[in-house]
Formats: sequence, C-alpha cells, structure tokens
Amino acid sequence: MKVCVIVVTYNRLQLLKPCLYSLMNQTRQFDDIIVINNNSTDGTKEYLEGLEKIRVINQDNSGSAGGFNRGLKEAYNEQPDLIFLFDDDCEVYTNYLETALNYIEKSELDLSKPVAATSITYEEGRKLFFRGVSEGKWIKAARAEILYETEDLGFPFMIINRPLLETAGYPHTFWFTIMDDIEWADRIRKNGIKLFILNFEGGIHRVQRTIFKLFGRELENYAYWKTYYFYRNSIIYRRMKNKHLGIIRSIITLPILLLYPNNKFKRFSLGLKGILDGLNFKL
Repeated sequence: MKVCVIVVTYNRLQLLKPCLYSLMNQTRQFDDIIVINNNSTDGTKEYLEGLEKIRVINQDNSGSAGGFNRGLKEAYNEQPDLIFLFDDDCEVYTNYLETALNYIEKSELDLSKPVAATSITYEEGRKLFFRGVSEGKWIKAARAEILYETEDLGFPFMIINRPLLETAGYPHTFWFTIMDDIEWADRIRKNGIKLFILNFEGGIHRVQRTIFKLFGRELENYAYWKTYYFYRNSIIYRRMKNKHLGIIRSIITLPILLLYPNNKFKRFSLGLKGILDGLNFKL
C-alpha cells in the first residue's frame, strides 16, 4: 500500500521540526512526504533544503486552504492509496502509521470507494472533539472496537483517499484560513461519504492559544489579521447554509473587538471589511 503525507507550514519552524521528525521516524515509513511551504520567512525554506526524502513545494502564502489544495493535487498525481494531512504543529506517535493502517484494514473500509477518517487526537491536554462527538459519545466510541462515525473532521490528522477527491473535490482556496476544513467536511458528507474516527490515539496537535477573559467569558486573543477571515468566512459559510440568524449574530459581535487587549482598532477595521465582503460574497 502506497501512503503519502502532506504538511502545510508557514513561519513556525520550531513547531515544524518535531512534526517532521515524528513523521520521518515511523515504524512503518511514509512513501512520500510533501511539505507545502507558504513562503515562510523564518528559515523554514533553508531548513527544508537540508532534509532528504522530503518533497518541498515553495509557494506564495495561500493559507491552509491553498496549501492543502496544492498538496492534495501533488499527492493525487503520485497515485497513493491513502493520503494523510497535518498542520505543522502536529506530532504523531512513533507507531502512528503502522497502527492507522492496521485499524483501516480491520475496519474493512473499502479503499476503492471514498474514505475520510481521523484518529483520536489530543489538543491542549484533552481529546479533540468533533461536531457530533460529545463527551458522552467518546465513552461510547471507546467501546467501539475499530471506528466510530462523526459529523465533522478538520485538516490535522485527516486520512483520505483518491476516490474521495474524485467525488467531493478539493478544499476551496478562497477561504485562505478558517472554515476551510469545515466546509470541505460538509461537502464530503453531502456527497454521501461518512466521516470516521479510528479508535486509536494518533498524536498531539500543539495548538498555541492566548486566552483572555471578558465579562466572565474566555475569548481567544488570536492574531489580529485573522479577524478579516473570521468574519468574512463565517458570513459566507452561513450564507451557503442559509443560516441567516447566524449572520446577524456575527454582525452584532463586531463592537466586542474594541474590547480586545491589543490591536483593537485594527481588528474592528478588518472585522468590518470582512462583514462587508462576506455580505457581498467577495471571495
């Protein structure tokens, strides 16, 4: 069985190093490791040039959406049986690939048909929950011998095959970031493809978040430039889903940006632009 892995990176060299180390030191080796470098300026390009057995694609920054779109097209041309997706802040256990292939074999998933799955992943010291997999359902999932159906999947730790790409298509590049994997998972399900969690622990997603409290609620102090995509993409996604109430909720949260601890006016300006572009469906 031929297996390929895609990693998308941008200016996170200190996280990328352990990610690639974990992928290159598996008990069962990947046949092809593709790294999409979104025009990093922190020495990532130079570091990757010194690595062997890795295919590096340097391109202009197109976000996670454009990175995975490009990586999947490159991988598809190599005709692998399975494709694994990772952010640059992911680390897998040494026997990850060997275990994943064993579980896929035991699950009797038909690889001649579209497949979309993931493993149990830890994020910030807790299991990463997907939509449709609540705390209680994890208990039920733990009793499942091989796999458990879910309603959602994200890019990190995602496992797919070529028939899925032929059926559901690729991630849309216009998202850039935020909502890109959520919309793709929706599209996969709309094509009648079930999403599964393989019941083994695959690794860790080292998400870096800064949290602050506002009126007793915890909010993420994300990089201010993401504000535009948060508002634009949220509105576009909800328009696609005909969730008009959600659009209104997005709009009325705009003034909260003026209460953020930093870059509040930049956030407000970017949020306003995002709302306008989202309402005008500007991609």
